[in-house]
Amino acid sequence: MTKTQRIKIDDLIEQILNAQKMVKLHQGQGDEFMVDQYTYRRNSFVKKLLIELLIIEDQNQSIIQAIKSCVSILEKSTPVKKSRGNGGLKSLESLESIV
Repeated sequence: MTKTQRIKIDDLIEQILNAQKMVKLHQGQGDEFMVDQYTYRRNSFVKKLLIELLIIEDQNQSIIQAIKSCVSILEKSTPVKKSRGNGGLKSLESLESIV
């Protein structure tokens, strides 16, 4: 992993954690609009993190496990809906074939 990749990954993790804090803050206030906005932002950062992890040339089992964990977090926060034949990621189980 290059230094640039590491910096991007660290930044994305920080952004995910900050967005999650904002989700919890607005949940406590009952502001569903803001909860939805920050959940969307958090999930966007998680998707970017997944892309960065997949780009890393020296992928190993721990990277694959990290990707699975990220997808699991996404599924818990905003359940993945059945797609209409677009062939996208439908669930964590679809990653099982990687290992």
